[in-house]
Amino acid sequence: MSLQTILLGLLRSPASGYELNARIRSEGEHFWSASLSQIYPLLARMERQGLLYSGLASSQRGPPRKLHGLTDAGREALDEALTRAPQMGAGRLPWLAEVSLAGAHHDATAAMTQLTRLHRNFADECARLQDALDVSADEDGPPTTPDAYFERAARRCALATAQARLTWCEETLMGLDSVPWPGTQDTTLAPHHGAA
Repeated sequence: MSLQTILLGLLRSPASGYELNARIRSEGEHFWSASLSQIYPLLARMERQGLLYSGLASSQRGPPRKLHGLTDAGREALDEALTRAPQMGAGRLPWLAEVSLAGAHHDATAAMTQLTRLHRNFADECARLQDALDVSADEDGPPTTPDAYFERAARRCALATAQARLTWCEETLMGLDSVPWPGTQDTTLAPHHGAA
């Protein structure tokens, strides 16, 4: 999956770059992040490639907005991208890399502080995702379109993933007492003083 494919999918109805950024933040925050500085150049490139068209539309709040929409080539590119096998590549998880290095702390207190912060982040993420899912269910009732159904399915998956991470973090915190923390000095390598 790429940002280009996500933009193609979000442009099934015309939108401005600003609106696309807002949609990614509201609908796709659990699986992708992008900034306006990434979105605008990519939209321009996609238009040069013939995947999009653009035009000005009047705005109630100021100057006209530049809206983008899919061309036939853009629809074909989206269909092609969505019919490929799901991409299961390992994503970057900086927080997990930090956890794997937590043994570098010389006592449980520093590691507990690190894990406690992580726990708070996961708990906040669970609450935010649950709220978004609740709002989605309240507004839509039963899904009335394929888009509504699959957006809700993605939110449910994101929530389940966040809940699993929260549970894992709680279990890791509970097991911290069983870790045999070394002393504050590492003696595995003695200093080499050379021949006497």
